[in-house]
Amino acid sequence: MVRIHAVNTGAVVEPQVQTPGGRVCDGGDSAIAGVPVAAAPIALGFMETVESVTGALLPTGNLRDVIDGIEVTCRDVAMPVMMRGPPISGGPAMKTGRI
Repeated sequence: MVRIHAVNTGAVVEPQVQTPGGRVCDGGDSAIAGVPVAAAPIALGFMETVESVTGALLPTGNLRDVIDGIEVTCRDVAMPVMMRGPPISGGPAMKTGRI
């Protein structure tokens, strides 16, 4: 087993690498936009990542916040992220600019 220590957050990452017959598989059909060739997938399991940057799962203390009129959820899971649901009828489909 291989474990990766993310020094910026202190998180532990466990990669799952395909090893059929005891050999690393380098061929496959998993593709990443912008990368010229496909390869075998490597799944990453993030361990001990909740609250790793801000010290709280919900950094604002709220399940939902409204920022610039848009309902969002802020979470700290491996890194701080802001998520929003699908646009509400009549609302903006995409908010541009820095939030």
